[in-house]
Parts: sequence; structure tokens; C-alpha cells
Amino acid sequence: MATPLSQRDDLPQFPCFPYAYEEGDSLKNPAFEASDEACACCGKARGVLTTLDPFGGNPAPRVCPWCVADGSAFENEEQPRNRLDETTLWDETPDPPEPVHEPAYEGINPFTGEKTMYRARTIYPKHPTVAPFEESAEEIEKRTPIYNSWQGLEWWSHCRQAGVYLGIATRAMLEALSEDEIVEFRKNNRCDDDEELWQEILAHCEPCGDDESYEEWTVHLFKCPECGRTGGYAECT
Repeated sequence: MATPLSQRDDLPQFPCFPYAYEEGDSLKNPAFEASDEACACCGKARGVLTTLDPFGGNPAPRVCPWCVADGSAFENEEQPRNRLDETTLWDETPDPPEPVHEPAYEGINPFTGEKTMYRARTIYPKHPTVAPFEESAEEIEKRTPIYNSWQGLEWWSHCRQAGVYLGIATRAMLEALSEDEIVEFRKNNRCDDDEELWQEILAHCEPCGDDESYEEWTVHLFKCPECGRTGGYAECT
């Protein structure tokens, strides 16, 4: 019997994606799975490749963890990469530039070619007096596998550092957050003043819903390596 990927000691590890090899656990949303195919980057068949995206049938080139870890996989422009969310850079910044708020909109998913609803977001302009956390950005955007998602590849940050990806949340996990974490989560996901939306997210955030009369939500959780706070993103299918 083949050794589970999570028990192999020859695979490169990713500090911000500790469950990257947890095959068979949908809540962990693993980045890799066993495969006999050759890596699209190095051409070697070493028994493990990036997963086939269960959310959108991601057609991106499948690559091995070694090519992800050394950054060579991302030299290919067709390879999706994470984007470190710089929102929290401004939490401790005096007089930051005014953010630009973009409403939710319908667009075309670049992976599937199908119409999808993209969540509202806030764009924070670069601040001339604050150097972006380049080391974290380099690690997340060039040496960390993507997590499978419906809408985007934003990577949550806190305390000016990249968060550690924990996987997909259930209702119980969200309700277990501290009061402060819930307040911050609701604010970041534009439901701080919308109790109905928050309750909808709670009611329908399981990874696989079968009630088609409701929108299905997926919540990606992260933990700050500095202070331990948990946060993340809610996205609608």
C-alpha cells in the first residue's frame, strides 16, 4: 500500500499551508494529490501533483511540490498564484490613502469560462511611508501552492504577515471564533451591518451543500502566526 502523502518525509513543506498533503480531507482543501503523471514544469513523474480543482475544474498546468517550493512552477504565466492581501498593512498606518470600494459584480471565471458572481472588495493604494511586507509576499506568491477556491486566490494576512491556511470552515468552526474574530471577519466580508447575510453564510457554509434553494457559501480560514487570531474569506458559488 502506498504511503499517504501526509506521512511522506521526502516532500517539501509549506509553512503557510501545513495541510497541503492531506488527501481525502475536503475540509483541509489540500493542494496536492497522488498522481503518476509527469509534472508540467520539470517533466518528472514523482508520484504527486497539484490537485484538480474541485471547485471549478481548474485547467491550470499540474505541477509537483518541488517546482512549487523552488518557485520554478510560477515562471509559467499560465500557472495560477496566490496574491497576498495587503489590507492589514493599513491597520497601523497613520493617514493612509483613501481605499477604493468595488461592489460585487458578475464576470467570467478565467478557469472555467463560465459566468460567476465576484464578491465586493476594497482596494488599498500603496502608502509611500509603509514598505509592503515583501518577504511574506515573495513566499506566498512564488513558493506556496494555491488553495482551491470559487472566485480568487487572495491570501489573508494579519500583523503584517501572511496567515497560515487552515482550510474550509464549517458552521461550528465559525461559531467557535472569539467575539473579536467574528467582528473582524464580518467587517472584512462586508456583513458587519447585514445580519441576514451573516446568518445565510452560517447556515450554508458547508463544503458541499445539497439544498439548491439557497446560495452555497465556502469560507476559507487562516490563522495569524504572530498573534494567533483567526480570519478569512467567505465566497459564494
